[in-house]
Amino acid sequence: MRRSAFFLICLLLPFLPSRAAEFSDYYGTASGAFSDSHTGLTVFPLLEIPLSTRAASMGNAYTGVFLDAGALAANPASTAFLGETELSFSHNNWLADSSIEAAAYTRRLGAWGLGGAAWILHLPFTAYNSYGETTAAVRIPEAVLALNFSRAFFNNYYFKGVAVGVNLKGALRMVPAAVYGGQSLAGLMADIGLASSFNFLKFYTSRERNFSLGLAVKNLGMVTGSDPLPSLVSAGFAYSPVRPLLLSFDFNYPFTLDPSISAKKWYLGAGANVRVTDFLSLQTGWTFPGANPRISLGSALHLKEFSLLVNYTLDLTTQVKAPDRFTLEARFTMGDEGRARTQDEVDAYYLEGLQAYAQGNLERAIAYWEACLSLNPNFKPAGDFLIIVRKTLELNQRLNELNRL
Repeated sequence: MRRSAFFLICLLLPFLPSRAAEFSDYYGTASGAFSDSHTGLTVFPLLEIPLSTRAASMGNAYTGVFLDAGALAANPASTAFLGETELSFSHNNWLADSSIEAAAYTRRLGAWGLGGAAWILHLPFTAYNSYGETTAAVRIPEAVLALNFSRAFFNNYYFKGVAVGVNLKGALRMVPAAVYGGQSLAGLMADIGLASSFNFLKFYTSRERNFSLGLAVKNLGMVTGSDPLPSLVSAGFAYSPVRPLLLSFDFNYPFTLDPSISAKKWYLGAGANVRVTDFLSLQTGWTFPGANPRISLGSALHLKEFSLLVNYTLDLTTQVKAPDRFTLEARFTMGDEGRARTQDEVDAYYLEGLQAYAQGNLERAIAYWEACLSLNPNFKPAGDFLIIVRKTLELNQRLNELNRL
């Protein structure tokens, strides 16, 4: 089974580009009615490219998905809900000979989430004079650096709480004077996000919440130039009706802070993540930004502390003969700060308390459940039993006093 799954991953990406030509005519016809004349009026297009490979595979419908370190770019509040410390590196063959390198790191400390990320776009450029002679052959880099902070509130056993997060970002584009002077840009911006997770129409047993909501306002700030930033409001949800399946949906509303420049039209995104086995998951997604619809496919191979993710996105800019829109990501997990071990201890104390309660040893049951709550104050089942047992002891004491009278 493992060998077959790995073989499927190896076959996935070479197969996809060969099918692109069959869909190109359909895309061109179907998307013409949705053309957007306001496309391309903002700076730093790198800000609109997904950081997470899984996010790209799920149509970038990731505002309500909290699965990996790359989620911080979609919703800065997501890091407060991530289970493990993660470090990821990715390479994206964007268009033609341009490429994007990215790295992300996240860590959760109690209710706090921390993280950082960097994207770098390499754009080869050759300048010619009026005689057709090469005057400069350079790579124009565009880079974004982000620092993330988030915190969860109101967390309890039945409700994961509400998280608030912020990304502080800086962006830089360096255009050599030999190519075109005065075109370098720098910008400072911020993202603000909200997130929540709870159970809703859940048809399986698990402590993980199956429904999550997210809201993010991205790219608020200033830039040295005449064009505005690609500011965006995204609202989305993710829903897992059964354990192997996760569905996501995003509504995106672009806007600009410059009243003289119109923003792009609103657009939608949808995605799915299917856990085929413990070590293999598959993703697909769809996005419709204007007249350039995108269909994405991807897969992830999960080992003990390492995951390998691949993605291919098909749209009207994809070249069939070149590996455009192909992303490869390596992700490393580095522990959960002892949360799983602590939860095992909590479970053990809770079960010992139940056993003592069944045997009628109420004082001993109280001791176990108090130890349970000292490790995890939000473990509500232990708290509920403590209330019942303490009331029982009070009633027994009153009965004893009445009997003595």
